[in-house]
Amino acid sequence: MTRVCHLFDGSTGWAQRVAVAGLLDRLPAEQFVNRLVAIDPAALPQLRRLHRPVETYHILGGINATVTPLVNRFLARERIELVHAWGLPAALSAHAASDVPQVIELFDPRFARSDFKLIRTLARPRGFAVACSTATVRRRLIEGGVAPDLCVVLRPGVDFALINRVKDSPLREKLGIRRDKFVVIVPEPATGDGGHLEGYWAVELLNNAIGKVRIIVPGNSREQRRIRRLDASGLDSRVVISPGRQVPFEELVTVSDALVVIPGGDIPTTCIAWAMAAGVVVVGTAVYAVAELIADRVNGLLFKPRSDEGPAVAVARLLRDRASQVRPKEVARGQAYEIFSMRRYVDQHLRLYQNVLNGLNPSDGIIDSAIAT
Repeated sequence: MTRVCHLFDGSTGWAQRVAVAGLLDRLPAEQFVNRLVAIDPAALPQLRRLHRPVETYHILGGINATVTPLVNRFLARERIELVHAWGLPAALSAHAASDVPQVIELFDPRFARSDFKLIRTLARPRGFAVACSTATVRRRLIEGGVAPDLCVVLRPGVDFALINRVKDSPLREKLGIRRDKFVVIVPEPATGDGGHLEGYWAVELLNNAIGKVRIIVPGNSREQRRIRRLDASGLDSRVVISPGRQVPFEELVTVSDALVVIPGGDIPTTCIAWAMAAGVVVVGTAVYAVAELIADRVNGLLFKPRSDEGPAVAVARLLRDRASQVRPKEVARGQAYEIFSMRRYVDQHLRLYQNVLNGLNPSDGIIDSAIAT
């Protein structure tokens, strides 16, 4: 039986939570013992939704060395054989604490130069791998000098049963959304460089033109609060729906009609996987990470990042054309069943764990599901 420590840091978001939930629920109990550790209490709002024990330590001043001895004692006490780090600070802490085999799960392709250097420092030829949620993440790592053999693309797993339950639930009514409303959602968390403000202005434009359009701005970030204040200061009807942390993002996107993704650069794209699976049309800029999953007029609607009309106007135009959204939604949902199967996600992690523990090439027996289909 293999004893695995899932190690989280302050970067833990909803994507990490749904990913580890899929693994914890489906990894064979007769083969794995899973333990959860957070080196930063900032991870707890997400981890509490797992309803599992979480050993929590307090990193001080952003310095990993303050929790390294505690992590070391935990790994030794629990006889941990593999660390699955769900963020770079967690990976660094595990590396400093022990030399047990390690897997790092990375969702965000926006790496700074210091991050590349950190991953090169953590990497070793055996007993190490980076699980990349998209090919864009893998490409960015390789461009930063990480050995290609250590970087494996494992597409996110989506819980289709959860999506079906939420669609049959009264969640829209609980959010105060009438049946005649068209609901847009933007990714969580809302950030200043994530295009969330442009998404809000797009909805304002569209609502002024045709009415009955609303936007869900999830989470409770600074940018989310800024958008709420803008909405509250307007003279016309309010368009922002703000559930805070009460409803998880994967449920909010399921009851939406469109996901708007208009960042200035590459972003984590697990939100796109869930939107595709839920039959929610994806509208966004054709940056690398988005265009890796979405083809314009095939399974979503895209526009050029430097469009002359501006992102808010471009998004409003695409959202208004409801007829053009029908076919892409159908195609995207069919693709999602093949690419983002939770069973595939778990099986590929099983294989990755075995490869790392046995000193094999991490990618042995693992094929990118987007290529395989």
